[in-house]
Order: sequence, then C-alpha cells, then structure tokens
Amino acid sequence: MFDGFGALCFNFTTSPFIPEYAEYELFVKEWEGKILPMNEEKHSIYEFAFLYREKSLEISRMRTAKRILKELREEKKELTEKNVKTKLKDTQKKYVNQYFETIKKIIADSEI
Repeated sequence: MFDGFGALCFNFTTSPFIPEYAEYELFVKEWEGKILPMNEEKHSIYEFAFLYREKSLEISRMRTAKRILKELREEKKELTEKNVKTKLKDTQKKYVNQYFETIKKIIADSEI
C-alpha cells in the first residue's frame, strides 16, 4: 500500500499516539499531522531522523534524570555532580553536567 516515508507516516496516522513519544511530537506537533508531498520525501526522511533522535534523547535523558533523582532521595544522598555520576552508566558519565542540570530543572519545576 505505502512504501518508504509514506508507510512511516501511515503508521503514525493509524496507530494511537502516546504524547511522551517522539513520534507524537514530530508528526502531530511539528508536522501538524500532515503527510508531506512526495517530492519532499528525501528531505523529510532526514528531518525526521534528526528530530526523532533529538526528541528521543530528550525523553531518555529526562527519564534517566528522574530515576537518578528518585534513587538519590531514597538513599538520602545530597544532589551533587559526583553523586549523579555514580548513578550513570559508563557511556553516560561524560554527560553528567547535562543530567545534573536536568535534575535541578525537575526540582525547580516541581517547587512551583
């Protein structure tokens, strides 16, 4: 029925969306639920890949930050970069500052 990018968009239009997923953010919010014209397909695929990666990383980092915050609170440990770093996987440790700032933002948002 559809191939390539058209199939990808068809899946978005026929499946239920969960708002926290990157697909929902891209298709419904960024592209306003419209399937793009065929002549824009190649550029749309690259745009989708880039935006999907960015949104996926954002969601993944937020979940990890929330998990770390929960663990630090349960262990009654202070929120420091050192303590955050101990909770990260080896591949994530070089981004400790980003996780630390995300956790501080979560705390600030919850206090409002």
